[in-house]
Amino acid sequence: MGKTTWLSRGPLLLALLLALPGMSACVAAGAKDMLFDIPAQPAASALNEFAKQADITLIFSYDLVAGENTYSLQGRFTVDAGLTLLLSGTQLGYRHTADGPYLICLRKSCGPGGPGDAEKPGVHEPAQPRAE
Repeated sequence: MGKTTWLSRGPLLLALLLALPGMSACVAAGAKDMLFDIPAQPAASALNEFAKQADITLIFSYDLVAGENTYSLQGRFTVDAGLTLLLSGTQLGYRHTADGPYLICLRKSCGPGGPGDAEKPGVHEPAQPRAE
């Protein structure tokens, strides 16, 4: 077997080194616990407050969430865990797009899109309702 030289590995190592900081930042942002203090209220108000406290872009139709009420959310949670808990007891779910925003949708229609869809696979369904 021949020796592998730095020049043959160089481009691969450079690509990995350039990609790692960005990937770790994405993982860290999604996994960071944040403090939430959101009272039980109509879903539209709760979702707007959640987006503000989590410093995220959250997209939803006011018509879609009309008539839905959320439980309170108090404590430290990741964005995914907090949003899942906030939506528990509603017909709402969410998807996190590859380019950042969270999309609120009906749980039954939140499934992954077709081939080439930019969304991350999987549906985030609310947990069982909590007693308050």
